[in-house]
Amino acid sequence: MQIETNQMQYWIANHVQDAVLYKASTLISQADDDIHLVDKALEDISYMISLVEKESLRENYITRVAKANKQKPAWIKKRVKELIDARDLANTIEESDELEIEEPIIVNTKINPVKHWIEDHVQDAVIFKANTLLKPAIGDVHMTDTALQDIGYMISLIDNEYLREFYIEKVAKANKQKPAWIKNRVEDCLDEREELAERKNKEESIVPSWIDKEKFFTLGFDSKIDGPQHTGIYFHTGEKGAKQMTNFTVKPLIHVYSKDENQNRRLTEVFNGTSKTVLELPSKAFTSVDQFETILLNEGNFFLGDGFAKSHLNKLKSVLLRQYPKCFELKTLGWQPEGFWAFSNQIYKDTLTPFNEYGYTEVDGVNYLSMAASSIQDLRAEDDFYENDRFLSWSQPPMDFSNWAKLFVGAYGKNGWLGSMFVFISLFRDIVYALNSSCPHLYAYGPVGSGKSVFAESISNLFFNQMPFFNLNQGTDFAFFHRMERFRNCPVGFNEFDENAIKDEWFRSIKGGYDGEGREKGSMTKRKKTETQKIWCTFILIGQFLSTRDDASVLSRSIPTQISETSRTADQIECYNRLKSYEKSGLSGILVELLQHRGRLEQKYAETYAREFKKLTASFEKDGIKVKTRIQNNFCTMLAMRALLDGLIVFPFSYDEFFLHCKKEIMKLSFLIKESDSLAAFWKSIEFMFDQDMIEDGWDFKIEVKDAVPLMISRADVGADGKNTRERRFEEPKKLLFLRMTTIHPLYMNATRQQTGKTGLNQETIATYMKDQDCFLGTIKSTSFKSKKGSTTVSNAYVFDYDLMDMNLERELAPIGMEKTIKGEVRYKDAEIIDVMGEGKLKWTMEIDQSYNKEGFTVKDVVSVTCFSKKLDDEKRLTVGTTLKVSGMYHERVWGDKKRGEMMVNDVEFINALTAPEPEVKEELNLID
Repeated sequence: MQIETNQMQYWIANHVQDAVLYKASTLISQADDDIHLVDKALEDISYMISLVEKESLRENYITRVAKANKQKPAWIKKRVKELIDARDLANTIEESDELEIEEPIIVNTKINPVKHWIEDHVQDAVIFKANTLLKPAIGDVHMTDTALQDIGYMISLIDNEYLREFYIEKVAKANKQKPAWIKNRVEDCLDEREELAERKNKEESIVPSWIDKEKFFTLGFDSKIDGPQHTGIYFHTGEKGAKQMTNFTVKPLIHVYSKDENQNRRLTEVFNGTSKTVLELPSKAFTSVDQFETILLNEGNFFLGDGFAKSHLNKLKSVLLRQYPKCFELKTLGWQPEGFWAFSNQIYKDTLTPFNEYGYTEVDGVNYLSMAASSIQDLRAEDDFYENDRFLSWSQPPMDFSNWAKLFVGAYGKNGWLGSMFVFISLFRDIVYALNSSCPHLYAYGPVGSGKSVFAESISNLFFNQMPFFNLNQGTDFAFFHRMERFRNCPVGFNEFDENAIKDEWFRSIKGGYDGEGREKGSMTKRKKTETQKIWCTFILIGQFLSTRDDASVLSRSIPTQISETSRTADQIECYNRLKSYEKSGLSGILVELLQHRGRLEQKYAETYAREFKKLTASFEKDGIKVKTRIQNNFCTMLAMRALLDGLIVFPFSYDEFFLHCKKEIMKLSFLIKESDSLAAFWKSIEFMFDQDMIEDGWDFKIEVKDAVPLMISRADVGADGKNTRERRFEEPKKLLFLRMTTIHPLYMNATRQQTGKTGLNQETIATYMKDQDCFLGTIKSTSFKSKKGSTTVSNAYVFDYDLMDMNLERELAPIGMEKTIKGEVRYKDAEIIDVMGEGKLKWTMEIDQSYNKEGFTVKDVVSVTCFSKKLDDEKRLTVGTTLKVSGMYHERVWGDKKRGEMMVNDVEFINALTAPEPEVKEELNLID
């Protein structure tokens, strides 16, 4: 049983001497040649012997124990002395009157087999390593020498002297080596280590007191700020101590991260004791002393001392590069995809945060840099690379948005309605674009001096501090495209927009800007790579004339506002002057107020847009009006914004007023574009050529009244009968236009070239455009055409509903308004009441048979006549099959071999029917309103 207490050990030492020898032998034998267990056993034995009071007896025990267990007496003797000395220093020795002997502890003798195996196979690491090194070296002197050197170094690392001696003896014996060989090597390592420590102490003694020695000897340098002579970085030079190698200190600021190596740089502040500056160090500056020094010299009195080498730069690099926090430069200002708004001098996310003196600040744990706000750009005004960025800077707003809108509308009238809503289209462009992959432009047009430019400026000045518009008659391609990608969710103005003067590439870019299509260009940093200049802004176009170029492609992508040259009222002038005064002091702070509504727009814009679009569509259908979908989309973006913000922002116009205004503008623009597109120009050319007798009725085209027509169908629609045509029937006869494109198109191309000097649309494009028109019915495989000279041919033709076409290819054969009486019967369907120019009229169709005999043959001549009457009370009597005689103003048209008449009926006489009641009877029967 192990002795646990001092009292028990004291009792054994004084009363049972043989027990000491027995206990010592037991401990040594239990160590089983494990060096660490032997060391622990010697510690316990030494402690036990140190409790013996008589010195002579202690010496006796030391000698006998060492001899009995083959240990050196000095190992035990030194430890015993150390224990006695330590005990003598204690104030008291706790003595106990009783000796308590614990009962033997009953332990669980059940042994885990895995644990037992591990305990049986465990080896001392030092012995194992020594054996591993020496066994392969047997017989090889050089390998043995190397192994002994490694073993000596390993043992020298053990602080315990006794363990070192023990390991030397044990390793030497196990591998049949002389202990002295190992001991000498151990002592050499100890001496070398001691010499290094002395040298370090000596070096530290010659290092100035101001140097942080731990940093100096670990990193190899330290910095000092002490006037222009002594400020610099001091490097460790061995026995010579510290040497000044620069005349400046370095302070890492931020690492501006970019995958573009030309933009990837580290902002570093250097100070020479009298002045400081911030360097933009590219990554390559840390790889070359020459480049590093060149950049320093460019900035002023900053230089490297004699002897500054790549090794010194590497030491600086190894320390400094870890101290640069990562930072992203704001390449675009305005709304950021990380969810905040960036002015050039402030960041807004729930609250305003200014940039520090170096131009960076932190948002949600990420650093962002605005070079326009940085003191680094301490340059002359003409060298300011970030001048344009500073136009988008935050300033304290003098009013809220509602008051601004009141002044804006007061100055510009209903144009101000559209302009004020375009503010929201611009501020939340990304939300608008995400829904339909498009965002409309604002197009201010009007004559010189009408005020279109100042109107656009008032919108722009809500974002920018009087930033000049880009003049489309000047400027470079780079400046043009850079302006479109520099600001996100901001309006950018383009002045002097003229379709006849603008560069073709710029015109296409403005057109593509609606769809967010940027310009693809080659990358300057990556071989065979391209990048796209993105479009993040909205466009404000300013010009004297509306553009109808390329089928009004820009106009259809815009919300036009016509600025008229009219005299302003006194109130308008006052509002205008006050507005311009506020613009000079800066209004951009108002944007912060509006940005607070972004969350609502993100959640509700899509559904609100869909509701407003549906509402507009229903309103147009009710009025029987068809408009262009793109134009309706454009205005609907504004309408959705107005509906979403109703009740949240006070506008100087109501939602209902704005709805009606948008509806009116949509109709007006749709009609204007309809008149100016390429297909409309084609039909006008057809009319022109007909008037000039360049094309012939009956030969190049014909107009016939039919109640059915066989139209060609696609192969996929061919039925079991195998026919590639299908008859289309109408509820009542229709006036149809049959057009021979094979004869008309060459004439159209020639006429267009002569009139405009340009090439007309090819036949395939015209056909594609025609198929999108409501009047287009299809293609007839074959129909007959006859010229005035009597020539006939059978040809395919395009078929149109002539009554739906806004053109005139008819030539009257009978005088308009000829008095006539005709007799016939109601055909096809009963009479109905229709609206004609706001007046209700009764409409029905009659057929009059004017067939006659010629040379014994009957020549069929049946004319279909559309009748109109103001006598609405006759409606119920005018049913299909009713025979009657009517009188009124009649005129007749002829298309080929077909005739069609129209009559404004004055009198109706029903034949073989009851006589119409007299007025008195009608009144009695309530037939008169």
